[in-house]
Amino acid sequence: YGSPNEYYVIGRSPAAAKNYFILYRLKDVLTTPTITAVHIPVSSWTDAIDAIQYEGGPLLESDWGYMTNEPVYKDSSLWLIHASANPIATQYSNIRYLRFNPATNTATEDISFGAVGYSYYYPSIMVDSLNNVGIICSRSGATEYAGMYLTGRRIGDPLGLSPSIVLKAGEENHLRIHNLGSARNRWGDYSSIVADPVDGTLLWACNGYATSSKTIWNTWIGKMSMKPTSTANIGVDRGM
Repeated sequence: YGSPNEYYVIGRSPAAAKNYFILYRLKDVLTTPTITAVHIPVSSWTDAIDAIQYEGGPLLESDWGYMTNEPVYKDSSLWLIHASANPIATQYSNIRYLRFNPATNTATEDISFGAVGYSYYYPSIMVDSLNNVGIICSRSGATEYAGMYLTGRRIGDPLGLSPSIVLKAGEENHLRIHNLGSARNRWGDYSSIVADPVDGTLLWACNGYATSSKTIWNTWIGKMSMKPTSTANIGVDRGM
């Protein structure tokens, strides 16, 4: 969003000590293209492990902390999100939200969000027209099937994310072993959140949840806003 005079690509630290992101800049791409890179220091993290789910069984594949959702550029900031291990209990995964200032190459917000006993994974992030942040992710736990959860942060609020709310609860323990001979219990990285093209204060979110058929997941679409609205959640079932 906007018209910066350069293009950005963000990569995770490839080193064992994960305490920075790499910000690449592409300039003059149509004439004399150049690319530069800088390390942006952040709080250290470890990769997420696969997610637990109610009634046990093989863990759900959680993406291990790779960025599966495209970062957002708006108003001279870059917002991004990924999964990481819960720093208090590393057998669970958190979602990790960051905001970068590309002019100063610094992280202005760096938040690990989650709760012991639950795994948060496959997050997606979007910024509305007021620079409020909306986030959707998958969540499961020792007493909870894999479902869809929303969180966010209003611009001007203290640092942190609001408590998560359920958009669509999971219905059953999920088991769908990869059909190529591996033991992967594949969970879909079909997570997305976008701004409404007419009312930029509204966000549309999509993710997956475990259905009662055990081997099938469905997707659910919801509308959310970080301001008061009479239609906070509208779900449309889209089976896959």
